[in-house]
Amino acid sequence: MPARFDKFYSISYITGKRMPTNSPGYKRSSAKPMAEINEAEVMDALRECYDPEIPVNIVDLGLIYGLGIENETGEVNVTMTLTAMGCPMAGEVVSEVEMRVGQVENVNSCKVEMTFDPPWSPERMTEDAKWELGMI
Repeated sequence: MPARFDKFYSISYITGKRMPTNSPGYKRSSAKPMAEINEAEVMDALRECYDPEIPVNIVDLGLIYGLGIENETGEVNVTMTLTAMGCPMAGEVVSEVEMRVGQVENVNSCKVEMTFDPPWSPERMTEDAKWELGMI
């Protein structure tokens, strides 16, 4: 019998059997591969944000309490604090975090949640931050 090239076949990965792609039960996958957000790139973006009163980035200051990444929606949630509860520059810090994180590849949106529990203290700072501020 001569080979027929008018039908397309797919190999089932479960059974290893050929299955015609034009059969009623066959459905082509229209799902797109999920774009992943690189957590290290998000942290690098946060390291570009500085406290307006202290010449150290907010990561090394210990102001970042949590980071949530939702690859399905492209949303990044940042939980952070400030060095002082009544900081008049809070709005600017939040805006800068949202802007910098929003520039990371595959990020569609960034939401910042401000918390003061637990309150920030200098013990949260990295060794680099302490050295930069002359505390070591």
